[in-house]
Amino acid sequence: MDISKEYIKMCEEAKEIQEQLGAINFDGRQNRGLVVGNGCFFYGKDDVNGTIIWLPRQDQLQEIYDKDFGTCLERIWDYKESCENYYYENLISMEQVWLHIVMKEKFHKIWDGKKWKKQKNRNF
Repeated sequence: MDISKEYIKMCEEAKEIQEQLGAINFDGRQNRGLVVGNGCFFYGKDDVNGTIIWLPRQDQLQEIYDKDFGTCLERIWDYKESCENYYYENLISMEQVWLHIVMKEKFHKIWDGKKWKKQKNRNF
């Protein structure tokens, strides 16, 4: 499970992914750092709002992607073959790969290193 600073930032900025989980029963002011509950991983930010960030596992991202396993494997290969080397080579976990695939295919956004940006060319 990826709990790197980069993955936490990517998940925090992926509002569409955060909305998939719905209501969360954690108070970030009391649960700072990594929190595990109900089979999910969360990160409680150290801020005044008590922000909780859902860190989806690879299988949860594949559920959001909503395709069969064979299609999932094809998408990883297609993604590797079609994306700029920078994006693929700097992904350190399968969670990061799947977050990129879901955000690109379902929400037409790409990660620029700081935030998810709407992509102009929707070809994979």
